[in-house]
Amino acid sequence: MASVREIQNKKGTSYKVEVSNGYTADGKKIRETTTFVPDPTMTKKQQETELETLCRLYGKAEGKEKEILFRIIHKYGADKLEN
Repeated sequence: MASVREIQNKKGTSYKVEVSNGYTADGKKIRETTTFVPDPTMTKKQQETELETLCRLYGKAEGKEKEILFRIIHKYGADKLEN
């Protein structure tokens, strides 16, 4: 399950997505994070839909797949991955 935090700045709204990726040998939680910056031309509903898709896919991905997945989503959009 991913947690999402909305971040407001001068350039607009972005979202910090954080996913737990297990624990280290000494019991510390491993956290994977990424920042999602939606296209400003998208409606609020489209941004929410794309963010939900990102969270679902990012939560399922592991290791290097997360970085590759995030680059694809930024370039083509999450809606292209659902088909």
